[in-house]
This record gives sequence, C-alpha cells and structure tokens, in this order.
Amino acid sequence: MSIKIHKRKIPLFALLLILIIVVIFGLKYLSSSKKVSPVSTQSVSEKKTDELPDQKNIDAIKKVATTQSAMEAWQYVINTYSKDTANDSAHEYAHFAGKLLFEAEGLNGMTICTPEFAFGCYHGLLDQAFQKDLSALSPAEKACAQIRNAGGYSSCIHGIGHGIASYFKVKELTSSLKTCDKLPKGAPQYCYDGVFMEFSREALDSFYRPDNPLYPCDSVGTKYSYACGRNQPTVMMSRLNKNFKESAEACAKAKDPDLKTACFVAIGFQAVYLSKQNVPDLISMCNILNDKNFQYQCLSAAAGEFIFQNMPDWQTKSPRVCQANTDKKQQDLCSSHLQEIQKLYRGQ
Repeated sequence: MSIKIHKRKIPLFALLLILIIVVIFGLKYLSSSKKVSPVSTQSVSEKKTDELPDQKNIDAIKKVATTQSAMEAWQYVINTYSKDTANDSAHEYAHFAGKLLFEAEGLNGMTICTPEFAFGCYHGLLDQAFQKDLSALSPAEKACAQIRNAGGYSSCIHGIGHGIASYFKVKELTSSLKTCDKLPKGAPQYCYDGVFMEFSREALDSFYRPDNPLYPCDSVGTKYSYACGRNQPTVMMSRLNKNFKESAEACAKAKDPDLKTACFVAIGFQAVYLSKQNVPDLISMCNILNDKNFQYQCLSAAAGEFIFQNMPDWQTKSPRVCQANTDKKQQDLCSSHLQEIQKLYRGQ
C-alpha cells in the first residue's frame, strides 16, 4: 500500500515576506554588533587618504626647486598651503622643502626657512643635515640660536633630534639620546623630544612591545621620561592599535610622575585630531578621564595645540577648551598657558 504525500505549495508572496524579514533582522544584527563609540575606537593611524602626502604635490615642489631654486620651492609651499592650516600634509611638504634647501644651501638654508607649518622646514633641513655624519651638530645648534622667532630655538633643536635619530637609522635609542646630551645646557630636552618623535614615526614595529604600552619610556630613566611620554600615546594608537581610552588608561599606570604628566599632555594633543578640531567632542574626550588633573593636562595641551598649529579659529576655540576645566584655578592656569603659547609662536 503506498501513501501519497501531498506537497503544499507556499505562495510566492509568503516567500517574499519571509525573505524580507530575514534581511531586515540580519542587517539590524550586523549594525548593532558594529556600533561602537568613535571616542573609544578611533586611532590616529586611521587617516583619510587625502590627508596623506600626495606624490603629485611633492613632484610639484621638486619641479620648482629644479627649474627655479630651493628657496622658491619653499616660497611655493608657503603660498600654496598657508591658507589650508588644517591640512596634516602641509608639515610634510615643509619637511621636503627643508630637505631641498639643505641640498642646495647646506646649513645656510636655515636663514631661508621660516616658522610656518610647525617649523617643518627646519625639521626637514636638519634631518637631511645628519644623513652622513654628526659633524653638523655644533654648527646646527648655533644656527638654531640665530632664529629670531621666540619659539624657534626649541623647535629647531627638536629638528636636530629628528636628524640624530635618522643618523642612527632609528634603531639606536641610547646612542641618539646621548648625542643630544652633547648640546649646550637647556637644549637637550628639546632634542630628546625630536628623537622620540622620529622613533614613533620610523622605528620598526618590533622595537615596541604590545604587552607594555609604556615601553621604552618606563625604562629610559627619569632624565628622558618626560620627552618620551610626550610621544608615547602616538605609539599606543598608531603602533599598538589602542584606542583613546585604552591609551589614557596606560598613561595612568605610569609610575614616573614626569612620564605620567607628559603622557596626558600628549593625550590632549591626540584629542585635537581625533575630534577633528570639534570643541564639544574634544572636551567630551578629555572628560572621560577619571581624574581632574588628567583632565586638566588633556584640555590645556589641546587648547595650546590649536595655537601652535595655527588651526582655523584658534582665537575662539582655545579659550573655550580652557573654560571646560571645572576648577577655577585650573581655568586660570590653562589661560596663562595659552598666553605663553601665543607669545612664543604667534607673536602676541
């Protein structure tokens, strides 16, 4: 005896309805599983392609230097990018122009460089000056001392630090720092800062330790820890893939007080860029820190960075950031800091 099984056909509209429901719930699940706060996940390594140096622009600068002169190439960079102060690549173009100036003029090119784009021209020139040897160390320091801009000397010595680290192939940290120690009293600290910044940008990934986000700052000694701390959040975010909050938590674990302070100052620098210079977002980022002193370091450094980088509307944005300090004394200290930065770098 055979049993016939009657297959019931599912209407076409019912199939379509089931498919739509599956798709809707699937999309809802995917979006909810990826929905995270930009404050806690964004890293400084996540730059848009159009923010990176463009080879076409580099070639244009080189063409001016070849057909006219290195001095005209630097003037071309100033004329082309001075109105676009929010362009992160402008500093890199200034670096390249400084390199061309050294190739054409040697250290005499220092008299042609000017402070635009966070002293990028000086940095590029000095980086090139130490490619073959360190014989330019003393002459370069003396040339830095001739810069009339109030904040020029420290920024110029910072450039020497970049050059020294490059000479040692961004591998020999101790040798680089000890070379900075040969500079006159008062200069080494700025040089250390340049060394650590160059390492943060160019050292091999294997130099850093994912299991210790404070390395090498927690092992270089107190003498160098402050300069190291000023650059370590960049390492944490761009090399170790830590987000803003995780980097701040790592800074809080530092035992050296100078390292801890510098680390939170640098957290403030990063907040400016991660917030895309949006003041309310920047303030919210600094306010997630669980200590008022950490919040102050973050807000004060961020307010000063607007001025130092000559960012659009810094005249109103910087004071607003300072006012976000809930403690009146810290508000006043932040305002005093802004006055000092303006005096050094904006001539006011």
